[in-house]
Amino acid sequence: LARLAAAEMLVRGRKARDAKAALVTIDRALADGSGLAKLRELVAAQGGDARAVDDPRRLPHAPRVERLVAQRTAFVGAIAADRVGQASVRLGAGREKKGDPIDLRTGVVLHAKVGDRVERGQPYAEVHVAGRPGDAGAIDEIRAAFRWSARRVAPRRLILGRIASRWPP
Repeated sequence: LARLAAAEMLVRGRKARDAKAALVTIDRALADGSGLAKLRELVAAQGGDARAVDDPRRLPHAPRVERLVAQRTAFVGAIAADRVGQASVRLGAGREKKGDPIDLRTGVVLHAKVGDRVERGQPYAEVHVAGRPGDAGAIDEIRAAFRWSARRVAPRRLILGRIASRWPP
């Protein structure tokens, strides 16, 4: 998805003649390290520690990580992304309104997506918590966001449609 969005931006910004050429440029930047160099530059320009791009251990860490594990072997049938997002806000990983602080230590890591088979005892998500009073409720909300199926469910297409008038131009 990120590659396709980047390709569209390069074409629309007239930095590539078509989608195929844009993807070649993107893949080259990923392979030769110039993409990471640009990311370091952007992080530094915004006051961040650019060294964290190469060493994620420099990022703040939550005091506790709650692993959500499958209670039985099943397929992920659906994930209510809105519920995961709302729970993330309750953890401190997002904002309800502009100006609300964000706790960079908190968040959710999904290890399974719709259609994946998850074995009993296998983690399907990690919840990074900072010790807020609402953490337990947020964890329960994330657990409840997952729907399980005895049969494999086909995942939805990654790109459902385009708003842009023409692609490729």
